[in-house]
Amino acid sequence: MMLPGAVWLRWVRARLAARPDTEHEQAIVRVVVGVVLFFYLLPGAMNESAGVLDTGRIYLAVMFAFLAFAVVLFAGVLLEPGVSVTRRLVSAAVDVSAVTFFMAQSGVHGVPMFLIYVWVTLANGFRYGQRYLLFALALSVAGFGVVLMADDFWRAHLTAGLGLAIVRDIAAGHGASLALGDGANGHGCRVAITFPHG
Repeated sequence: MMLPGAVWLRWVRARLAARPDTEHEQAIVRVVVGVVLFFYLLPGAMNESAGVLDTGRIYLAVMFAFLAFAVVLFAGVLLEPGVSVTRRLVSAAVDVSAVTFFMAQSGVHGVPMFLIYVWVTLANGFRYGQRYLLFALALSVAGFGVVLMADDFWRAHLTAGLGLAIVRDIAAGHGASLALGDGANGHGCRVAITFPHG
């Protein structure tokens, strides 16, 4: 006798194995990244604003909304396993919009999220082709432009932000990956770019 959970798991595996692309992998990664980001961003959602619009409630609502979107999208991939251009485009737009919102609200705490722009761009390109890469890149450029203008931290570090944007665009155009890290003794930051061989 098979347990209901085992039957469900077998059904999920069969649905995913029959998929014509790797959109389900992207959906699973989105859920995992969404959970990690939720806990990373949680302290920012609990901060009180002093004398200005309290974005804490909006911030937390967007955190929950993104997680809900990730779960619903994965369910959609299971229920409608065929290729969906609309689902791919909406997913990229929501990913970039969420990163843009959180970076624009998080100051220095949001800097590591810059890599999500690169991840979204490259993942769309590697999984679905050049047109999706260009679409995600255009969204990322526009989104980070909003961050540069909307957040006090990024306005104060506009030159660094523009430099990162240029490096991101060049790297994404060549299929490279980009990693950010703390500089020596907590000063500045390190940027590592890895280009594929060939």
